[in-house]
Amino acid sequence: MIDVARLMVLRAAAARGSLSAAARLLRITPSAVSQQVAALERQVGVPLVERRTTGITLTAPGRALVATADVIAAELAKAERHIAEIAEGTRGRLTVATFASAGQRLLPQAVSALAADRPDAEVTVLEYEPFDAVPRLRRGDADLAIVYHFGSPRPPDDWGVGESLRYVRLRRDPVRVVLPADHPLAGRRTVAFADLADERWVQGWADVGALLDHHAAVAGFTPRVACYASDYLFMQSVVAAGMGIALVPTVALANPPGEIVARPLDPEPVRHVGAVYPIGRWHSPLTEELLARLRATVAD
Repeated sequence: MIDVARLMVLRAAAARGSLSAAARLLRITPSAVSQQVAALERQVGVPLVERRTTGITLTAPGRALVATADVIAAELAKAERHIAEIAEGTRGRLTVATFASAGQRLLPQAVSALAADRPDAEVTVLEYEPFDAVPRLRRGDADLAIVYHFGSPRPPDDWGVGESLRYVRLRRDPVRVVLPADHPLAGRRTVAFADLADERWVQGWADVGALLDHHAAVAGFTPRVACYASDYLFMQSVVAAGMGIALVPTVALANPPGEIVARPLDPEPVRHVGAVYPIGRWHSPLTEELLARLRATVAD
């Protein structure tokens, strides 16, 4: 049987990128880390790391073992929490990771409903984007993650849904174009991307920025960017100031202050919002209870 302690040493080395950094994390000597990794390699019969002057790189077997180590570490963390709940006599604790706009608009009502029925439950909310939330879910740092993705309703393959995680669809979140209220296109019911070719843009980062670039390319233009931003409320304030226009998902729209309007687009981009939680291991029974309330309160 593979030695779990040695497996955790390999996991630390993979996380820190070097044996010396893992030694500092584990508070043991670099020699001890090297010996543990070497012993694990002898045990499994294949090289697990490639040693370089700048650190280490995992081999394919090494990556497989570290993925297993992540699952084991998450299970142990869950077990510790479960035992603590039993020892403290509490009915349950739940840690939820969520992106900001869902934390503002979708989660509060569901958490309030849960608290009304389970006043002794302890809910902790962590703000993370999906690219951070999903790995933290795998590590056991959260019980449930509210996530989003663009394009297909199917979640991204690299999330590992169906292997170690289960995905529950919550709602479609159409993306709107936000315009100053006095903009010439503000009176239209629907705005075509091609009609926005001459505009200046308040461009979001990451997926939202890529969304604008894609639809602009299809419509035959390159966006002229006046501002880059990662916060939707800030983006809408910049639009209200007349600096440009922006793409904003419906869930993230601010209560209209009168200076801006949001209009549907043609073609219509969609952000898909869902929840992810681990399968195949123990998880808080509050997970399903909060999920049920989320589905009841945030349906399309």
